[in-house]
Amino acid sequence: MFCLHVINLILLFCLLITFILNWIFFTHKSLGSSSELKTYTFSEEPRLNCSEPKMKTTSMYTAEQLPLDRLSTLPQPILETILCHLSTKEAARTSILSRQWRYKWTTIPKLEFTLSNKEEKQSDIASTTKDMDMNDLHQILLLRQGPIHELTLDMEHYWEHYICFEFDQVTLLLSGNHTVKKLTLSGVRSQDICYKLPVSVFSLHHLTDLYLCEFDLLDYPPTFDGFGSLESLYLNDVEIYTKNLLHLLSNCSSLKSLDIGGLDEECSINELFKCLPLIEHLTISIRGFQLVSESDDTCTINELLECLPVIEHLTTSPHISKGPIYELSLQLPEYEEAYPELDQIVYHLSTKYTVKKLTLYGWDNDREVPISIFSFHHLRDLDISNANLYHPPIFNGFGSLESLCLRNVAAPTKTLLHLLLNCPSLKNLILLVSESDDTCTINELLECLPVIEHLTTSPHISKWVVLDSIPQELPTSLIHLRYLCFDDMTLVEHCGLAFLLVFIKCSPNLEKIKLKIHWGIICHEIYSFVWEEYSDVWLEHLNELEIERFNNSKPEMDFVKFILARSPKLKKVTISCIRPEGHRTESEMEMLKTLLQAPHVSPEVIIASKAF
Repeated sequence: MFCLHVINLILLFCLLITFILNWIFFTHKSLGSSSELKTYTFSEEPRLNCSEPKMKTTSMYTAEQLPLDRLSTLPQPILETILCHLSTKEAARTSILSRQWRYKWTTIPKLEFTLSNKEEKQSDIASTTKDMDMNDLHQILLLRQGPIHELTLDMEHYWEHYICFEFDQVTLLLSGNHTVKKLTLSGVRSQDICYKLPVSVFSLHHLTDLYLCEFDLLDYPPTFDGFGSLESLYLNDVEIYTKNLLHLLSNCSSLKSLDIGGLDEECSINELFKCLPLIEHLTISIRGFQLVSESDDTCTINELLECLPVIEHLTTSPHISKGPIYELSLQLPEYEEAYPELDQIVYHLSTKYTVKKLTLYGWDNDREVPISIFSFHHLRDLDISNANLYHPPIFNGFGSLESLCLRNVAAPTKTLLHLLLNCPSLKNLILLVSESDDTCTINELLECLPVIEHLTTSPHISKWVVLDSIPQELPTSLIHLRYLCFDDMTLVEHCGLAFLLVFIKCSPNLEKIKLKIHWGIICHEIYSFVWEEYSDVWLEHLNELEIERFNNSKPEMDFVKFILARSPKLKKVTISCIRPEGHRTESEMEMLKTLLQAPHVSPEVIIASKAF
């Protein structure tokens, strides 16, 4: 497939080159140029100019004129493949190239149209063009000289109240003259009124893929006997009675993929599953279904999943996505009533599948992370944001976890330390904890990160991490740390600067430091900080320093000078200032001049500034 795709791209490029050569040829011809654009092959030497008298020689050199439009000689299937890579509008424009190309675009099997009746035009050029309407589409389909296998029709910006005759004529034409296999129809909803789906759509018996968005299916034909070849069905924001929906699904005997959501009526999810014996890919919006069993008792998610023996992909709301379930993404529900079901979903997946990447994101910090996530023993990547985190009494850790992100997470200090300590393979950590119930020392935190390589944190950890040691007594524990990032940084006294330098002192093998200065922070010119306490810091491997939202304050300038004087292999210092693009201020120029004149131990360092 990859090779075929490459060949198609090469042929498409050849088509474009040929178009250009045709244009040059006809332009020269129309201007009456004395030199015509021709291509010759010579056996030995150039042929004499035809305008000059021919000289008789012992040997005549012949020339064979080659056809300029070689692309037209390609087989029709290859030409159709090339044209299918163009939009339908661009493919139709090839009809002006020559008489031979006039009707080639009418044979391509894949068509895509966008209907519009907008009154507003985007430009003067657009004002001279006519928007395509349903009548234009009907006329185009009448010109067809080949079968239509795929048709996409977008009517998002097209609305004619209660006039569906032309639409019905279009679908009737498709059902009578073409074996359409893939049909995509995007309607429009205006004042809670949707397009009525033409009944003739149900006569397209060769369909394998059907995508419907914002349509009225209330006039469902009672005699419809199903789509025998349909394998994929997408229904979004459609109006259909539950009885008709179940009848439709029951009569699609080959259906393997179903995406359904935004239904106005509710039905039992058990009834739905009975209509899907072969389903493999399923996306459901729970809003349109009731989780009840035949006895009207609440049905567990385990029982629901067991009804689908060949299921590989399940997406619900709150949704599970991405998968032969190697990656799981969950949005924590807004309402507490949904948490028991969510916990069952997570527990079921943790016992049945080897999930390696788990993402949990909530609405705010009032929602707790399901405790069942701690049963995902094969996790390599865990990302939690906007939630409360508590670990179970018995938790042996994530032995394979390499990346952990805790963003705007509230958790007890005991839980944080226990989690970090029991992740022996942890290399990447984003630690942006919003609040905690207790404190710990900086040494206790560093001891939990023996192999960490990338660390992102913020000065807010000072709310639960205390500096209990003087700088000279700090251990060199982060020997594997290569990248250090401080987010929401404030270089004001001990609020942030002290914590930053502690991490730098404990990380002798740092290669990059990145600071994101806090928005709107006011850094006073008068501040007290004893830089001599960190005089033994030496960053042998540091090669890049990056600072965003630089304010040109004294603490920030002193920090950059500190790094310049202690980094022998520093190559790049990038400072992003808050200013418009292309408008470097006088203070910024003075800042660069000061830093360039400051003592630095690296002979190759480049200091540059840019707009943020």
